[in-house]
Amino acid sequence: MLTSAIRERPGAESLEAAWEQVAKGFGLYDGLNATVIDTPICPVLVRREHLLHIVEKRPNARERFTEFAQDTLKKPLEIWKVSYDDDSFRLSFIGAYNAKYQMLVVIHIDHGNVLWNFMNCDK
Repeated sequence: MLTSAIRERPGAESLEAAWEQVAKGFGLYDGLNATVIDTPICPVLVRREHLLHIVEKRPNARERFTEFAQDTLKKPLEIWKVSYDDDSFRLSFIGAYNAKYQMLVVIHIDHGNVLWNFMNCDK
């Protein structure tokens, strides 16, 4: 049930470059600040402003996994609706790959199905 490996990109040299790499990876070019990705259960809004916190922890260099995140949104292995302590709900899209890393993409339902986070983890 594993998906073929997706390309891991090189890490960026700065926070700003990482933010731009993720934005471009989701199709946010030339001042475009938002786009919509169709998923198996709902459209997901990707907003440039919500991508910065994904790459703020520079040792993680999460920008390397933008293509994994896109693929996971379009072809997830599983999708879970998760309850949070603040009484909000989020969707967790899980991607399983024939690679070292796997993917979790978090969509914030209460903010209009907006891409909230993504992170890689070991298999």
